[in-house]
Amino acid sequence: AAQALDHFSADRVRGEIVVLVAGAEEEAPQETVEETLKRLRRESDVPMKSLAKQVARQHGLSGSEVYAIAQRLKEHNLLDD
Repeated sequence: AAQALDHFSADRVRGEIVVLVAGAEEEAPQETVEETLKRLRRESDVPMKSLAKQVARQHGLSGSEVYAIAQRLKEHNLLDD
């Protein structure tokens, strides 16, 4: 931004100027939803519904989506009871 300001302040600008700005890239969570569910399930005795809501907030998903993932993990014996 400072470079653009310096450049256009030095010379007379005629007409319109278009400035394209890209947003910051979204940082991906370090863990997948499945990994987060497994880790938190091992570390706590929190009910699955509450755990799903917590993981959903961390990953930007709905609680029902995360709960469905947790149920699939349980069906395949990949999630501790």
